[in-house]
Formats: sequence, C-alpha cells, structure tokens
Amino acid sequence: MTSPLFPCNMALSEEQVVAAYERYGHLVLRRCRFILRDEQLAEDALHEVFVKVMKYGESLLDADAPVRWLYRVAERVCFDQLKKRPAKQEVEMIEQDTAGRGADPAAEVSDRELLVKFLDHFDKKTRRLVLLYHLDGYSQDQIARETGWSRQTVHKKLARVHEKAESLRRSLGIA
Repeated sequence: MTSPLFPCNMALSEEQVVAAYERYGHLVLRRCRFILRDEQLAEDALHEVFVKVMKYGESLLDADAPVRWLYRVAERVCFDQLKKRPAKQEVEMIEQDTAGRGADPAAEVSDRELLVKFLDHFDKKTRRLVLLYHLDGYSQDQIARETGWSRQTVHKKLARVHEKAESLRRSLGIA
C-alpha cells in the first residue's frame, strides 16, 4: 500500500524525504519534545528520525499511516536517548519541572509527567499504549484497534501502568 506522498514501492528519493520532513517534521518534533522534555535533545531526535527515514524509508512506503510510522520511529529514538541518561538526571529533571509550583510542588506532578520520565522502564508496546492514551488522547477502544489487543487487555495494562506510576510517586515521596 502506498500513499500519495510516497507513490512508488522503492527507496525514498531525496525529494520524498524532504517532503516527509516538511509535512510531518513538526509533528515528530512535538512528540520528541513531549517525551524528552528538552528542546535540544528533541531536535537531535527529530534529525535522527529522518536519518532513519533515509536509510529505511522503504518501510514508510508500505505504512498505512506515515505519521504513525514516524511516531513509532521517534518513540524508539527518544527512549534510546532516555536510556542513556543516568537515573539521577531523571530525578533532577523532575525536581526542575516541579520547581516554583507552590509549597509542595511534587504533589502537583501528574501521572503523565512521571510516566514520560520513566517510560523506559516499560516494554515498547506498553510505552506506545501510554503515549496513545496520555498524549494522543485515544480511547481504550481506539488503542485496542491500534495495538491489536482487546479493550479489556488495554484497560488492564493501563491500570498496571498507573499502579507503577503510583509506586514511583511513593518511592519519590510525592503525595
């Protein structure tokens, strides 16, 4: 299956890569910013995504939805970057993100913020589930269709992720 942006089933030309960057680059960058919480790292990740498009673009040609294919590549790139960060840096980032939020800034840290910081503790499919739910606002039914899981499985996995988030909160002393 091909899309109008990628009309033929062969390696992407330079023009096709440029067209993909112009059409989807801002969306990929937004996703990278959300995951990494660092502008420079997000821009580096964006560039790495499109380097991968140049190398493996033929997979993009067969994608039902190019933006979803690019999101998966961006997520892998971002989580690889997160794995390279020391755990101490993650805790410092939480403290920086919560600074200035009031008397007990840690109490205002949302599940979403904690999950983004610690998503590298989850397998790829679970990370995708969390991003679809918390970032993209997908319903559990939509996630089930996207992942191939049943809606009940999606519900159970989300519940487990939220339990882990609560455990992380307790271990960090966050109310």
